[in-house]
Amino acid sequence: MNVLTQAVLNVAMSYVGARESGGNNRGPQIEAWLRRVHLPPGSSWCAAFQWCALDDGCKQQHLVNPIQPCGGVVRLYESLQEFSIPQPVVGCWGCHRSTKDPRPGHIFMVTDVMTDGVKTIEGNTNRDGSSDGDSVWQHVRPMSYVN
Repeated sequence: MNVLTQAVLNVAMSYVGARESGGNNRGPQIEAWLRRVHLPPGSSWCAAFQWCALDDGCKQQHLVNPIQPCGGVVRLYESLQEFSIPQPVVGCWGCHRSTKDPRPGHIFMVTDVMTDGVKTIEGNTNRDGSSDGDSVWQHVRPMSYVN
């Protein structure tokens, strides 16, 4: 694993347990992430969390983040198409699409790849793995979850 990937993973892992407070998609940490990607308080924040982890990891390594501030899952997904890989690897982002909408609706970072699934770190999720939760969690997802 390269130094940048490790730095980004470390940043993301440091936020496991960060929670919303004062309302849905609200709270000091959540709103700080949203501000950095130019979204208003109360916006969905899974992509903002992932972009900020990347940005902080880049700063730790004295690098410029190659991705412009982006807090929307679809926009972030589209900006990453040139980096698409056939199978998940540690440190990559993955997206999930619901059966009702073909567009990606939730983004996560892969922390481990197993035979039948991936371990992830996700923002705006909950203990049950919702894509609209209230905190940063680690999850185990089946490969079928990764689109």
